[in-house]
Amino acid sequence: MKCKEKREKKMKVCTNCKKELPDDAVFCDNCGTRVEAVKEIVAKKEKGNHGLFRKGILILGVIVVMAGVVLGVVHFVGGNTDEECNTLLLSHDNELMFVNPKIGEPITLGRKYVESLYYQEPTEEEYEYDYDDLFYDEDEEDQSKPHNQSKVVADSWKYVTTYKDEKRIIYPDKIICNAESSDIASYSLYYCKLDGDDTESIKIDSDVSWQYQVIDHGNKIVYQVATDLYMYDFEKEDKEQIAGQVCEYYMFWHAAEDGSYVDYISEKGDVYRKYIDGEIEEIATGLSEKDNVYEIAENEVYYTITEDKSLSIADYVEDDLPQLAEAVEPEYPTEPDPIYADNYENDAEWEKASKKAEKEYKKWEKEKKAYDEAYAAYEEAATAQEERKEFWDKLRNKTVYVPVTTVYYYDGKQSQKVAENVIIRRDEDEGKMDCEECPNGGLAAIMYDFNATGKIKASDYLEENGDVSLSDEDIESTFEDAIRELFNLEESTNYCWIYREKCYDLTSILGTIEDGRLNSSGDQFVYLQDEELKEVALTDGMQQKPVTYDKGVTELEYVENVSEEETDDRIYWKDGDLYFNKEMVESDHYDDDLKMAYVDGDTLYYYTDVDEENENRGVMLYACKNGQTKQVASDVKIYSVKKEADGHIYYLKDYDDEDQEGSLYCLEESKPDLVVDNVREYYVSENGSIYYTKNYDFENYTSDLYLHGKKKDIKIQSGIEGAALPQWK
Repeated sequence: MKCKEKREKKMKVCTNCKKELPDDAVFCDNCGTRVEAVKEIVAKKEKGNHGLFRKGILILGVIVVMAGVVLGVVHFVGGNTDEECNTLLLSHDNELMFVNPKIGEPITLGRKYVESLYYQEPTEEEYEYDYDDLFYDEDEEDQSKPHNQSKVVADSWKYVTTYKDEKRIIYPDKIICNAESSDIASYSLYYCKLDGDDTESIKIDSDVSWQYQVIDHGNKIVYQVATDLYMYDFEKEDKEQIAGQVCEYYMFWHAAEDGSYVDYISEKGDVYRKYIDGEIEEIATGLSEKDNVYEIAENEVYYTITEDKSLSIADYVEDDLPQLAEAVEPEYPTEPDPIYADNYENDAEWEKASKKAEKEYKKWEKEKKAYDEAYAAYEEAATAQEERKEFWDKLRNKTVYVPVTTVYYYDGKQSQKVAENVIIRRDEDEGKMDCEECPNGGLAAIMYDFNATGKIKASDYLEENGDVSLSDEDIESTFEDAIRELFNLEESTNYCWIYREKCYDLTSILGTIEDGRLNSSGDQFVYLQDEELKEVALTDGMQQKPVTYDKGVTELEYVENVSEEETDDRIYWKDGDLYFNKEMVESDHYDDDLKMAYVDGDTLYYYTDVDEENENRGVMLYACKNGQTKQVASDVKIYSVKKEADGHIYYLKDYDDEDQEGSLYCLEESKPDLVVDNVREYYVSENGSIYYTKNYDFENYTSDLYLHGKKKDIKIQSGIEGAALPQWK
């Protein structure tokens, strides 16, 4: 490892094979043993009295420091300097490296950590589901190396933290992954000091699971090993156990910024607050993976307790089936008595009686025919009635389980129920409740009272003739799914805003809402009502009067925004015409479905001519400002348009599928400026330094990394697997 050009050259000796190595070696090139100095810290015993409890409530936050925004994004913790950062992380030969032009050559941090992954040979049953195609490259002779290795490398960058002044970097090593998903299961945790002539790696701990949390302005971190939580102090180079019996199967803990306490969920699903001085508060019981916790501010938290309720399907199905004919059994007609010749004295009387009898019999035959038809109808009606009765009996006996939620608010001293017996829309992928945290405080959610829910119509799920002769399996597959969809609230517009101990039903306050969402700042609710786009301030008491933003609006636009904001409340439709900032966007330049857009101040950038089946095909990029639309560029690589850390928008143009390279452009006042040609991927730092890769090796999945210069580009490293531009809070 080379950190300074003036470092005195000395020799190291490998402790394993005794080979002499250069002073800057990190690993032995003969046996692979780490030869760099590594310190390991022994944990102090946990403090505290586990029997001491105090009443309280949960503050389990969304640990923003640990969440990767996208694969490969690395989080930085802000230091006390205003200097801008030029740093880039990269993986070369499966080694984690750290590069900054101020330092010189890239610094190697991690060992060949990707090669230490544990991969399990798929079973025959797994092969049926093409697990081998998912995790192994059929063209590779060595099937122990997964072809999704780059995903693992990118995922590992989420576990790297450094500082704006670049004095210290925390990183993972010896990463172990789940065989089936390639998700990181555990790793060894190190940090490296970068403020001296020597970069000394210090081992914090082994078998760390989940993410760690950086606290106390970057001076400490909290992390989990098995069922224990530890706190590490960088200044003291010391760690101590701060909690035990922590749930091991999903991350659900949060430490205070000053390190005074940690909130966590136990293995049994109970929540505690453990103070560093040893005291413990029992916060809540009965939380599960279905529940959410939202930390809005220090000591101000919303959390949920969710239970599955058993519902009779019949209670949620409306009987709108055609009315059945009444089943009335007809009366059997009386058959005429037979006549005999012996009962008559002469032929004349017999003939007369015979004619009369024949006439009566023919009449009876007609009555009998009518009876047969009526009886057949009776049997059919009776059968239909019985089937209908059996159908509703089956629905009454069949149940479906839906999650019913109670929302709590904690103000730092006590908790109270905010909303009880409610259904909250859930994220389809994660099954978590779909609530938005308002930046100015509170939660916005689509939810409604469990006792006031609607019904589905039986006729929508049966044949046109109302056939109800369904098997139990048919009922389960048909009506249970329909009921669950009803409680998923996919079409619901019952919007609520929860603020501290109050829950405001926006639908009741504002009237019927056709569509709605928070604005980008989170302090207003934007909604569509009677073709008017309205805004109302979200304030305690909801006393502000709604303001009409525009009229004649038929639909709000939801776009795949390349910025951090998912949507923008200034984009909407009027009778098929797209509007932005109350100005119509020229209709010649977009399809009925806006595929992707980006708002930068008063300018709307958007793609057209998108081919969903061929994402590598170039698209048109337009810019609209003050109602004026102009073409920015053609043949733009979709998804390459990004607003970078320096505040400018960049994109790739004329992208070649075979070489996987294109020309990098920067937008200045919507005017494109060529930066450099032959770019595969690019990374722009806060001060405008541009790293990029080129010369992709399709056999080894590697590229060469360059730093763009004003006069000449500098080659940083050949054959890298990937790179990530760090960000900091």
